Amino acid sequence: MRWQLSPIVVASSLSLTGCCMGVAPSAPPPPSSVALREGPIVAELVYQSDVVRGRLSHLEVSAPLHASVALPCSAGVGELSSDGAARIAYRCGPSEPWRVVYLGHSQLFERCTPTLGASATPAFADAPATLVEAAGSIAACMPATSASLADQAYFPALLDEAARIGPDALARALLDAIDHEGALGWQAHASQVPASQTGWHEGLVAALATDPPSPTRSCRAALALGVDDPAVTARTPALVPSFLEPVCGGPDTVRLFEGLHRHAPEAATALACRDLQRTHDGDPGGWTLAPLHHLASTAEARCDLRAWVAFLRCRPAMRCGDHLCGGDEVALDLASPEVMNAYHALLAVEARNGALPEAWSRLEGCGERSPE
Repeated sequence: MRWQLSPIVVASSLSLTGCCMGVAPSAPPPPSSVALREGPIVAELVYQSDVVRGRLSHLEVSAPLHASVALPCSAGVGELSSDGAARIAYRCGPSEPWRVVYLGHSQLFERCTPTLGASATPAFADAPATLVEAAGSIAACMPATSASLADQAYFPALLDEAARIGPDALARALLDAIDHEGALGWQAHASQVPASQTGWHEGLVAALATDPPSPTRSCRAALALGVDDPAVTARTPALVPSFLEPVCGGPDTVRLFEGLHRHAPEAATALACRDLQRTHDGDPGGWTLAPLHHLASTAEARCDLRAWVAFLRCRPAMRCGDHLCGGDEVALDLASPEVMNAYHALLAVEARNGALPEAWSRLEGCGERSPE
C-alpha cells in the first residue's frame, strides 16, 4: 500500500504595503518536498533552488539507511512510492514514467531503464526484486569511460554490496554485468569469487562460448578463468579480436597475449601484426611491447611496419650515432627479448621486409633533435 504525505508547501508572506497598493498576490511556490513512509522505508523528495540551474531535486533516504541521490526532477511536483522493502520509485510529474532506485547497505543505486510504467502506481513487478538481480542493468546505465570520480566509484560500490551478501550474490552480479564496459571494478571483484563457487566456472565458460565473441565478455571471462584454462585455450583463435579491446588494456593484455602465444602461436603472430600495422602514430609502449618482442624473437614473423618506422625514425632511440640502427646493432637485442629495446624490435621486424630507404638510414630530415 502506498502512503504519500501531503506536500509541504512553503508559503510566501504578502506584505501589507503590497496588499494595500493593489498588488496581486504571487502564485504559491511549488512544494519544497514530498515525503514517503512505507514499512521500514522513510524517504523524501527534496527540491532546492539554484541560482544558475533553477530548481533541483534529491531523493533523501533516512531509513533503513542514510543516503541521498540527485534526481532529474526540475519542477516542484513529484511522487514517491515504494515496495516497502528495498526499492523506491519516483516520477517527476503525474504523466511521467516511474523510475526505480534500489536501497543498498550504504548507498542508493538507480536503474535507468526500463521504467515502471506511467500508471497511477509503479509496476514494481517489471523490475528485478533485489539489487543483486538488477546489477547487470544498473551496469548498463554506467558510461563505458568517465573521468567522474563518482562514476568510477559507483559500480564497484554495487559489487561491494553484493559481496556483503555473499559469494553467491557476488558471482551473480558479476555474471549479469560481464558484458557491460561500464561495470568498473569487475575484474578486481571477480578475484574474490571462489573458483569452486556454484555456477561461477560454468557461467564464465558460457560467456566465452558465444558466437560471435563479445570483446568485453571474452576478456573478462578469459582473465577470470586464467589464460591457461582449457576453456580459454580451446577458444583462443576465435577470441583474437577481443584482445585488441580497451577493456583488456594494460597488464591484463600482456597476460592475455602471453597465454595466446603459448597456446596458439600463429594466432598470436596474426594478432600482433594486425594491431601493430595499424599503430603508427605514437611511441611503442603499453600493450605493444609484448607483441613487438614476440615478433622480433620469432624469426619467421613478418609484418609491414614501414609506416610506423617512418613516423618514429627520427626518435633518439632509433639512432645509433649518426645513422638509423640496424644489422648487428639491432640483432644484439634479439638474444634477450624480455629486455629488448622496443624501437630496436620494431626495426628488426621491419628489416625482414628488405632494406629501408637510404635517406632514412642517414637520418636525412631529422636534424639534431627528435621531433616532439
